[in-house]
Amino acid sequence: MRMIFVFVLIVFSGKALSVEENKLSPENRKLILQRGSQLANYPSKDATNEATKFFRYGIKNWTEAGMEEDLHEACVLLFASYLRYDKHNKYKGEFSNCSKDFKSHYFGNGDRKHEPIIKVAPRMPKEAILNGTEGTVLVEYTVKKNGKVKNVKVIESTNKIFNKPAIEATKKFRYLPEIKDKKYREVKSVKNKFTFKVETLN
Repeated sequence: MRMIFVFVLIVFSGKALSVEENKLSPENRKLILQRGSQLANYPSKDATNEATKFFRYGIKNWTEAGMEEDLHEACVLLFASYLRYDKHNKYKGEFSNCSKDFKSHYFGNGDRKHEPIIKVAPRMPKEAILNGTEGTVLVEYTVKKNGKVKNVKVIESTNKIFNKPAIEATKKFRYLPEIKDKKYREVKSVKNKFTFKVETLN
């Protein structure tokens, strides 16, 4: 079997990340997805643009039998990256190798429930870290027709110090909008619970 390699170079925050990947290796496919996801989690367009290079590579090359699961994940992650900046329809052609089920679900107009695509972890307040304070916050919000959220409010909280970070994180959520009878629908009273824990090093 001829081994196929690709050299990936990502420059981010002044640091070069280089890796020689065998695209036929399951371990390295997971590594490519992981590194793309790490970049996608940074709150900047530059980082998101770099992340899409990993996902587009997977969609283009992982078309052989046995690679379906990783291909699907690359499709979902690329969709989420574009959805963050409302570019998923603009770059619809980049999903040509994704499965028919994926394209029908994510780009079709058949009935479907709202579905979380991007969920952002809240920042841990410095005061909570210093004092070892932990807690939970339950928020409620409305998912709009375009998949963004509005009307975020706290309905339960063990400590108000966590309320603002929970609200800020929720406002960055993105959903696959709900469709009923070929019409996008707004969904009210959606809930999400955040758990704030202080990580300790052993």
